[in-house]
Amino acid sequence: MSDIFQKNLTELLVDAIGKSLDELFKTGKTFYYITATMIGEGFTPCLSASCEEDINQTDFMIDKDIRFSEENSTHYAIGYETHFKEVTKLLNTRPTIDDLSLDDWQIEWDMRMSALVDALIELDSNGVFSKTQPRQNILVTAECLPSDDSDIERAKLLNRSDNLILKQWLEN
Repeated sequence: MSDIFQKNLTELLVDAIGKSLDELFKTGKTFYYITATMIGEGFTPCLSASCEEDINQTDFMIDKDIRFSEENSTHYAIGYETHFKEVTKLLNTRPTIDDLSLDDWQIEWDMRMSALVDALIELDSNGVFSKTQPRQNILVTAECLPSDDSDIERAKLLNRSDNLILKQWLEN
């Protein structure tokens, strides 16, 4: 049952994230940071991105700490209301953090995050992140809120070691 859930969730996430990114990339902007974030309660992931054009605006104050901040991204909750409805429906059929023991919730949460990572890997293998610029110029992450060290491991998995933006993110 859990394998079927994870496979179905991955498929829905590939569709939702793919459609959202298609819309995002139509803006013609140069994105350097794309993150799919899931909070500890395991709700529907939120897709965010930041681009150089918005960062370089004189009225947009930016410092090193928020350059890679999901909540301060220049594009937040991309496609959330339009493309993630089926993801939310599927997640709503599952137990919540309040329904399970801490150990059982960790298993459930790990399945959800694994599906998210698998979806990003599939999209990457299909060239989605390199449609508008070289892939090594975009950091792709699957992060949890609150952040923890697992974010680093997932970022390293999702990006090549020669990714310049990954190096900047790791230094942050």
